[in-house]
Amino acid sequence: MEVILEERVPLLGGEGEVVKVADGYANNYLIPRGLAVLATKGNIKQLESKQKLLAKKSALLKAEMKKLAKNIDGKTVVLQMPANEKGRLFGAITSKDIVKVVREELKTEITKHQLKLAEQIKTVGRYEAKISLHGEVEADLIIEVEAKTKKAVE
Repeated sequence: MEVILEERVPLLGGEGEVVKVADGYANNYLIPRGLAVLATKGNIKQLESKQKLLAKKSALLKAEMKKLAKNIDGKTVVLQMPANEKGRLFGAITSKDIVKVVREELKTEITKHQLKLAEQIKTVGRYEAKISLHGEVEADLIIEVEAKTKKAVE
């Protein structure tokens, strides 16, 4: 029996795939749980139109994210944090801190889940981060960490 998967099923396939399974597996497990529907001509036609619509939406989103990446790519943001004489920070800089600075300085909305740091930031210095905006669109961000002085506080 051929069915169209409504969501990802481990060891079987991903959402939107047409797969051949045993009749009992389809009738007793996949269809009752909403994991699949029968692969009738009508359902296949509906799947094709749904995939076309999703492809258009994805292309628009990708174009939008490319514009956003141009605003971020290669830019530098500066964070001032309290540090000791050796440049070691009192605590680490988190993704949340970086997202806040990006929103303020670059006027760009990103989430902490989009930010990928190669290492934890615990000392004063220059760091690079990747921002994953879309499956195929990334931007590079430079993070400058400076020691906060008493003059900067006042």
